[in-house]
Amino acid sequence: MRPSELLLGAVLSALPGCGGGHASQQDSAQEADKVAFPCELGTWTAADGFVPFGDDAKLELQMGFQGFLLVAVHARTAEPAFSVGEATMSMQIEGADTLNGQQPGVSFQDGVSEELLVFFTGNYLSYYEGRTANLAVRIEDATRSCLVQVAGTLVDEDPCIHTGADPICPGDTGS
Repeated sequence: MRPSELLLGAVLSALPGCGGGHASQQDSAQEADKVAFPCELGTWTAADGFVPFGDDAKLELQMGFQGFLLVAVHARTAEPAFSVGEATMSMQIEGADTLNGQQPGVSFQDGVSEELLVFFTGNYLSYYEGRTANLAVRIEDATRSCLVQVAGTLVDEDPCIHTGADPICPGDTGS
């Protein structure tokens, strides 16, 4: 077994429904009945479209409108009929927290998801910046699922505050 597979197993053990016990065995049986499909993680912009993460991805820390921190990623699949699924995410951060979350009702258009948001606990941006992180994401519907992992570095290269469709950036004049 490769080290990345061991790490993925460790990260996924923190996901809800992946622990031990009877309920986990039922979840595993249901998961085994699902058809696996490939997916990948990356970023998406209107200008560039979907850009998959490469080795040592840069996971951009964003500041939300109320001061919370998050990382937003997108998933892409070649499954043309996949339109809505539930995302379960776990991010293991070097020397820090393991963050877990779920995002129901994730929409896909042309194989690319809406933003998948990983929210951080109440620490300063500087606490996380520069740390390595491993992000595992499972996306599933009633009959299919994909599981993908990306390793990267948490960075702050975007000076904007993200409030939705239009970020607020230094130098904005409001016009």
